[in-house]
Amino acid sequence: MENDPADTPPSEPTFRAPPRRTRHRDVALRAGVSTATVSKVITGRETDRISQETRMRVLEAVRELNYVPQSAVREMQTGRTGRIGVLLVHPAAFGDMDPYHTGVLSGILAGAWRAQRNTLLYTALEPYAETLRREILGGGADAVLAVGKVWSPLVESIVTQANLPVVYISVLPQESEIRRSVPYFGVDCDNHMGGRLAIEHLARLGHRRIGIILGGVASKDLPFVRERLAGADAAATEAGISLSLLESVSLTTTVQTVAARKSTAPTALFFIEGETHIARLLAEIAPDCGVRIPQDLSVVAFNSTRLSKDALLPVTAVRQPLEEIGACAVALAVDYLDKGTTSENHAGTVVRLPVTLDVRESTVPPSRQSPR
Repeated sequence: MENDPADTPPSEPTFRAPPRRTRHRDVALRAGVSTATVSKVITGRETDRISQETRMRVLEAVRELNYVPQSAVREMQTGRTGRIGVLLVHPAAFGDMDPYHTGVLSGILAGAWRAQRNTLLYTALEPYAETLRREILGGGADAVLAVGKVWSPLVESIVTQANLPVVYISVLPQESEIRRSVPYFGVDCDNHMGGRLAIEHLARLGHRRIGIILGGVASKDLPFVRERLAGADAAATEAGISLSLLESVSLTTTVQTVAARKSTAPTALFFIEGETHIARLLAEIAPDCGVRIPQDLSVVAFNSTRLSKDALLPVTAVRQPLEEIGACAVALAVDYLDKGTTSENHAGTVVRLPVTLDVRESTVPPSRQSPR
């Protein structure tokens, strides 16, 4: 009588040990050389003492055995991790992934891929900066790219103390008492030209009263804001027009003066720090005040990302090449790691990439801002 398979007790599961990783000595045995010779071939050290035939034999064994040195061993042998650290210093970057950070990070990843480097994202900011301190000072990466416009003294001191090559993106470091043993670099757009392009465009349209919207009272102290303001002031002086500095908190009041047709009301606004308040202006403030854009008020922004392009009304904006900025930062770091300091990448080198103006539907001549 045959047994019913259902009555057969299940067999015990068979556990197999994971396959052993190929080790250094496996390559040496296959190639018939010492482990020291394998190390020299893999790391490229003292290869002038190794014959071409021996070198090729070692590399063939590496390929046959699919050998990859363990990262800790490789780092100890070469003094390099092969990683570029990325530090996003603006807390909102982790939650909202705004177009600025998305564009810069896209460029960083593309640049790292071309340079055959991995990236390591540092996310432990204040109040967890002690973790950040351990990771950066512990040498988790060969260089650090610091992305963003908002710095805290604690984060700045950690980055400075690491004595790693640092590329600052969009903001340069404050003066520090800590001496650096390696140079730092900076990458940004040509902020001065960006401010100039916006005002020149409005001036050509015939605007003579232009309000510049700042993020807050402290914004004028930020380096990139100062540079944009300087460009805007230069263009305004040449055109003989007046600029007024306004804080974003007074945006509603400003639009109300436009609605009241006051002689001092601006005919155009330039959001010099970015696109943050554009949606609120178009969807809430202007309609609530009975102001039409652009018929009653022209608008220009800085950044020209999807926030401007896909706004309720497409907004004229200064475009900074965000992906190119990110890729350039990687290239600066890798160039220093590969070549050391040269006449082209000396300490404090700042690369500024050109900007352009995307003209859209939010700007028209003031003559078309007719009474309703």
